[in-house]
Amino acid sequence: MEVEKIIIRAKRKGEEEILSLLGDLGFTRIEYEGKNIVVEKIEAEDMKGKPFLFYRIVFAPDEIVLEYAVPPKFNKKQRFLQVFPVFLTSLKLVERYYEINAIPVYNHVVEFLEDMQKMIGADMIEVHSKLTDLQQRYDELKHKYEELVRSSEENARLLLECEKKRVSLGKRIEKLEGMSEELLKERIYKWLKAHDGEIDVEEFAKINGVAPERVEEGLEMLLKDGYIKRK
Repeated sequence: MEVEKIIIRAKRKGEEEILSLLGDLGFTRIEYEGKNIVVEKIEAEDMKGKPFLFYRIVFAPDEIVLEYAVPPKFNKKQRFLQVFPVFLTSLKLVERYYEINAIPVYNHVVEFLEDMQKMIGADMIEVHSKLTDLQQRYDELKHKYEELVRSSEENARLLLECEKKRVSLGKRIEKLEGMSEELLKERIYKWLKAHDGEIDVEEFAKINGVAPERVEEGLEMLLKDGYIKRK
């Protein structure tokens, strides 16, 4: 595991409240090591309980040192961007107790901002690319949806027309097939006997609830079968 360091030349003027000032930054350890004040944040440990991801700041009498771990496969720039803001905040808190050489800090701040700009720029390009891709997919889906709606409307229209035709044909069939052929012939025959061989097709059809065409068909069947003769 690699440990990176940033060293800032600084002269300590006092130390009365440094520990309490740094206590609110969430460090895991804050204590003296000889004349040095050490603050440390353990972010992760390995299976054996050893620090795997950490950073520490050493406030020595003549310098302030930031040390941070960069585990294998970690991006160094990204790791720097994670810990450097905490370092800047710590420097701000102890500025009353140190004379700090601002030039090294300024250089690191510039580097920090440049890295942020690159990351933001890369993110914006990626976001724009994803947005463009999503817009294209949306347009394609919208077009397919509109085609489907049009197709569904056309199918619904055709289905409605077919249904109307089916109902119409059903009604015609009901009219034409109101009774069986045998029953129709029997009723026509009885009618003829009751009316001296005369039949009013329209009247018979109305009384028996059949179409006039079927009455005529029934008469033809009786003639063919020899039950009646033409006058």
